Amino acid sequence: MSPAITLCLVGDGGDCDGGYCPLMVMSLEASGMPIIRVLPEAFAYTPNNTLTTVVTVAIVATSSNGGFLDYLIEMMDGTESQIETGQVFFIVNWNAVIQAHISRLVRQQLTSAGTLESTWSITPASPSVVSVTVSTSLTPSAGFPRITYNIHNLSRQEMTV
Repeated sequence: MSPAITLCLVGDGGDCDGGYCPLMVMSLEASGMPIIRVLPEAFAYTPNNTLTTVVTVAIVATSSNGGFLDYLIEMMDGTESQIETGQVFFIVNWNAVIQAHISRLVRQQLTSAGTLESTWSITPASPSVVSVTVSTSLTPSAGFPRITYNIHNLSRQEMTV
């Protein structure tokens, strides 16, 4: 018999300017441990050509963890703009060694000038860290490039922003 899971909404879905939107979906495991299942509209400033942590994925011995995120990367230089949207899937498994894999399944771009690239990575460690490096040929305006993303936790372990 699988453990009882209770889903609840947490937060008021208010202003997201402070980093991430407080509205999320959580489950309460039979053990009483709350797990974030969906965290919408997380936000990060990603300095050009800099590895930026997106989510930290908990992993303990003889377990696995995984999920996906939908993302939107925006870049402005005052005149020109670049935008990319996509979906990234990630998994972590720990038996004798920690293994991690990340894959971008979908990616769409629209640029008025120049090039925009995003490179995704995950560390095979405990905890595992999902990161992105955004590279643009434009000179970024203040606050750009930036990424907005929704985290979908498909496991019974913690993920944090």
